[in-house]
Amino acid sequence: MDLLQGETFTYLAHLIPTITGVKCKLEQSTDKLVKPFVTALYDVIDLRFQAVLSDKQHSIPSTLHPQFKLNSLPEDARLNMKHMVLAYMQEVANEWHETRSDASQTLSATGSTLLLTLLLEILSSSGHEDADRSYM
Repeated sequence: MDLLQGETFTYLAHLIPTITGVKCKLEQSTDKLVKPFVTALYDVIDLRFQAVLSDKQHSIPSTLHPQFKLNSLPEDARLNMKHMVLAYMQEVANEWHETRSDASQTLSATGSTLLLTLLLEILSSSGHEDADRSYM
């Protein structure tokens, strides 16, 4: 949590992995004495960060960060996130093409296709094979 309060080396990409890490730690709690507190805290985190966890402007940076990639996501959400990142990258490429001259569009279109293919390969590799789902 200190990482999120830092003034240097703090990125938007750290937010979702930190939230999912805290939620995973809460799920692992087995002490029956604090179970009501843990359940309430888990529910409040879900309620408070629902918009952040479902917003592509927050989830794409976490996915593109080399430290996290898709590791902070559950298995069933990874394919959906790959499609979301590729669609976002295509949207950015299209916006970029609109600002360029017609002469350079053919060359840049080939480059953006190559970039999207490379991005898909990077996302397909797990990055940290032994990494936990969470950042914590």
